[in-house]
Amino acid sequence: MNISDVAAYSERNAIILSSLKDDDPSFTCLILRNFSGDADCCDYSYYHKGIRDMEWLGHCVGKNTHLEDLCFGNADNFINSKESFCRGLKSNKSVQRLTFYDSNLSEIDIFQFVEPFIKHNPSLIRIEISECELGGGVCHTLSLALRGRTIKSLKHFTLTECHIDDEHLGEVISSLSMHPHLEGLRLKGNGMGRIGTTALANIVLRAATVLRKVDLSNNNIDDDGIEQLALALASNGTLQNLDLSRNSFITIRGWRAISTLLEAPNFILQELSVVRNEIDDDGAVAFASALTNNCTLKTLDLRSNTAITNKGWRAFSKLLCDTSSVKATYISNHTLSSLSYSVDRHRHRMPSDLVSSLDLNRDRSETHAAIVKILKHYVHFDMHPLFEWGFKMLPLVMKWMEAARDCPTDFDKDTRRRKLSALYQFIRAMPMMYVEACTGVI
Repeated sequence: MNISDVAAYSERNAIILSSLKDDDPSFTCLILRNFSGDADCCDYSYYHKGIRDMEWLGHCVGKNTHLEDLCFGNADNFINSKESFCRGLKSNKSVQRLTFYDSNLSEIDIFQFVEPFIKHNPSLIRIEISECELGGGVCHTLSLALRGRTIKSLKHFTLTECHIDDEHLGEVISSLSMHPHLEGLRLKGNGMGRIGTTALANIVLRAATVLRKVDLSNNNIDDDGIEQLALALASNGTLQNLDLSRNSFITIRGWRAISTLLEAPNFILQELSVVRNEIDDDGAVAFASALTNNCTLKTLDLRSNTAITNKGWRAFSKLLCDTSSVKATYISNHTLSSLSYSVDRHRHRMPSDLVSSLDLNRDRSETHAAIVKILKHYVHFDMHPLFEWGFKMLPLVMKWMEAARDCPTDFDKDTRRRKLSALYQFIRAMPMMYVEACTGVI
């Protein structure tokens, strides 16, 4: 079979083969689909028809040096041609992303044939498997392929909505311990439980881990599992995004473990999603309390936790703007800018002052957010706590007032009056020191 033979039944396939054979630098993506004529096709979709067809395609892919993305879509009918294609595929050294979606991989055990490619391709940094059926045998073959990679270049691994049980998922996760450069891990929609969380905790505890984003949503994680994972994450200094949504087996005990994690000094998480986890006021209060001294978390996604009432929201209101004193307001949390309700249709469920504080944190720098909160809640500034330092503090107060004057607000901040009031309090409290400072006479 040659390209002219392919053109007889599919001009598009012939064009793709020519591009691959000629090593066209503009052709970087290839999607393999079941043969379906020209319906729903795109410039990089190849509809395989037979063994010889796929053997020729595999040969061209193996020789190509510009192909970056290889995707198997609806690969169920690939069973009769997988070996002929993969025979050529194993020679490819350019593909960076390997994707499988919407396929019954349990019947063809595709990883048995792509294993040489996975093991030896130095460019491969991303493997994505979504909405596929994988049996225990396929998971084992996948694990062997991951463990056998000679070059540890893998940075992103996705295994989502495949409904893999805890035992086999744990085996796959354990095989990822061989990849110290792993940055992204998405395991959404499986059966992860204690075995899986134990395997993941062991990866996190590796000194060389650089994980930045982990998605564990829609699994079966319970309190024991989340406590073990939280303990491992406490020493992690790279994770920025963690999704624990739709893990309904986690109770207040588990959420308190995560809350404690947010207090860890080296933990730099910026986004935490806990959507639809039946979190109530106790959980909300635990999170708010843990964020008192946290300066990194910007988003805490609490959507669809309908048991949170005004009591829970008030804890966040105080966290973001404690009005018990100027100092308390100043050291409030000016980092957290979203509970996701602020852009959600349920925004009205939160107190208006909480919404306002979230908006301030989102739209202003932390310094400006603190200034606006203070100006908004205090008409008169009591200078008495500063008098023990004498007039040394006055220039700092005046400098702060100047910064406040230049800070835009949606209300009349009248910094001139506040400035005069502060000056008057200092002079009235220490008149002789003022005279001495002005005249130079002691």
